[in-house]
Amino acid sequence: MFNYCPECASASIGFKEEKLIHCKDCDFCYYHNSAAAVMCVLVVDNKIVMTVRNKEPQKGKLDLPGGFVDPGENAEEALRRELKEELDLTLSSFIYLGTAVNSYEYLNISYPTCDIIFTVRLRKEPEILDKAEIESLLLVEPATVTREQLAFPSVYEAICLFNANGTGELFES
Repeated sequence: MFNYCPECASASIGFKEEKLIHCKDCDFCYYHNSAAAVMCVLVVDNKIVMTVRNKEPQKGKLDLPGGFVDPGENAEEALRRELKEELDLTLSSFIYLGTAVNSYEYLNISYPTCDIIFTVRLRKEPEILDKAEIESLLLVEPATVTREQLAFPSVYEAICLFNANGTGELFES
């Protein structure tokens, strides 16, 4: 992650523990903690809305709408923002499904994430607003999706959680 210490520019920097990067020369410490992210299993007519990623990492693979939680946001606010940005959806509430761990590889840095997973049933399929991030949308039967098609392990976990618990009847238009 660092070739040189951001504090003293020493090359004597490296992982001291699993998440602690430490400089032996000046005692600088950086804790590489998990970032919070959100995703939503959107359901239309008992099928789930999958996005096809239009950028790296994992361009061309299937994903669920969502993204990182910004500083000062809670998970629900972040999900509302992401769904508005990506699909022009304005949703008031969601059903919480659970969490999954993930590793988000970007520009040769691995960001550990804790993905917070929600679901909501829609009356109609959304439309893509952010074509820079989303190439296309697919409505798929949850049981037909394979791990190999998915961008991240946490997306697979989200689909498994939905299959186990996703019978909620919260509808949004």
